[in-house]
Amino acid sequence: MIRIARIKKLSHSYKNIKRYKEILQVLIKYGFGNKLKAAGLYKFIHKGKIPIREIGESDVSGFSTPEKLRMVLAELGPTFIKLGQILATRPDLVPVEYTKEFYKLQDDAPHFSYGKVKKIFKEETGKEPEEIFDSFNKEPLAAASIGQVHKAVYKGVDVVVKVQRPDITRKITSDLEIIYHLAHILEKHIYEVMLQKPTEIVMEFKKSLEKELDFTIELSQTKRFAEDFKDDPTVYVPKTYPEVSTSRILVLEFINGIKLHNRKRLNEEGYDLKLLGERGTDAYLRQMFINGYFHADPHPGNIFIMPNNVFCFIDFGMMGKISVQERSDFAWFLLNITKKRGPKIVKSILKFTTYEEEPDREALQRDLADIIDECLLHPMGNVSFGSFVEGLMEVLTDHCLRIRPNMFLLMKSLASIETVAYDLDPDLHFVDMSGKYVQQIAKQRFSKEKIFYNLTDAAEDYLKLIYEFPETAHILLKQAKLGKMKLNVHLEQKKTREAIDRLSMRIAVSVILAALLISHSLTMLLPKTAVGHVLRAWGTFGFIVTALLGFYLLFSLLRKHH
Repeated sequence: MIRIARIKKLSHSYKNIKRYKEILQVLIKYGFGNKLKAAGLYKFIHKGKIPIREIGESDVSGFSTPEKLRMVLAELGPTFIKLGQILATRPDLVPVEYTKEFYKLQDDAPHFSYGKVKKIFKEETGKEPEEIFDSFNKEPLAAASIGQVHKAVYKGVDVVVKVQRPDITRKITSDLEIIYHLAHILEKHIYEVMLQKPTEIVMEFKKSLEKELDFTIELSQTKRFAEDFKDDPTVYVPKTYPEVSTSRILVLEFINGIKLHNRKRLNEEGYDLKLLGERGTDAYLRQMFINGYFHADPHPGNIFIMPNNVFCFIDFGMMGKISVQERSDFAWFLLNITKKRGPKIVKSILKFTTYEEEPDREALQRDLADIIDECLLHPMGNVSFGSFVEGLMEVLTDHCLRIRPNMFLLMKSLASIETVAYDLDPDLHFVDMSGKYVQQIAKQRFSKEKIFYNLTDAAEDYLKLIYEFPETAHILLKQAKLGKMKLNVHLEQKKTREAIDRLSMRIAVSVILAALLISHSLTMLLPKTAVGHVLRAWGTFGFIVTALLGFYLLFSLLRKHH
């Protein structure tokens, strides 16, 4: 686990003050010197200040602030590149113009020696690679900020071995402490920075990095994805080898296929590109709408094509998850778009977002309508879900709304697979294929089983409320009697009064119905005398009528809630 020391005196907390100076110098180089000076950060540099004139700024006047910050992250190396890549998927943490820039960051790093690979194997398994594998290629296939990949043979099968960089956790922890300290100072002194809550961003980054640094998580995610597609002959998932994998070593089957972006070779070898476009789109839509567990980085480099037009996804380090309710809400959002139901579109989008103040719904509806008409309901048929996602993020930012991370991942991934699909088959009807799954979820929402589940779930909640009401009322009255009750009201008096009236009426009707049910139930237990028969019949009739009224009330409340 990464532990960040929340330092106050930097010079007493770091042996390698050189790294801190390097970070500040790069920030000043790209035009952030005034911000650092305003925050008083120079006083934390060992042995005095670093004047801007001694460092010199690059000519970055023609670049926007997001572009300059992307260049800063790229120059500062692996930890900062990874920070940008993670923030590119978090529009809830940074504005959308920054996420668009951070998507351009490339995770590339120099190779490390085979001697270090052997050392890691010794520490993790007690053996050297040659003792575990039939053969092990000392030259890596690729290298990134977290680790590098080697090809090997294990029990006669070609595999890839991902090995974590030596001391990467220590280096990342050191950089994170510096980043946290910078964020804390900037947040304290600069109002514009404070609004973005950079210290919270650093802590979120820390959580994401902890997952990436534990290769067993990627192993389990690969296994789960494989389980979801075990009965689908059109999708292949690399086999995992948990017996030789650890938190710092990951062993997967080597895929001998053609990368999706190599269209020339696909054509030369006779692959059916239209079929591939259809299969790839269908596989991805199933991940989202049926499984609720999807590959969150489906760019062409992470997709191989195997014989018989089989899709193979690789690299399961970043996965997205959405609940059954979120899938249903997203399906209804898309359905409302196709039906041009303005108010319901707004209601749907607010389920995916967080906000501090209630937005202007009419203005939001107008802005959403413009984006939808331009990108999804174009009369010439030029549909682009990717353009819609970008436009949607801008609209939400303008209205101070922040989309939830998992829903943003879903939309961005859907946009990515749309690009892949259209590259394979420009005539593909992406919206129509999506609509099939949307209609399926819409039908499920009104199935008998779903309605019964909602009714019983709501009934359980109301019964719990009735049971707890006397105790809650007693506590409230006691607090009021002792003068300890405080009520903060921020709504208009008229709206508050109307809300209280509606609530009181519902409670009153509920209590009356409950009382009638009990009284009618008691009359049904009277002795079988002449008078008793009449009262029992009246009680049975009253019980049925009251129960029907109760179900009607419950149904109306559920319908209003949804």
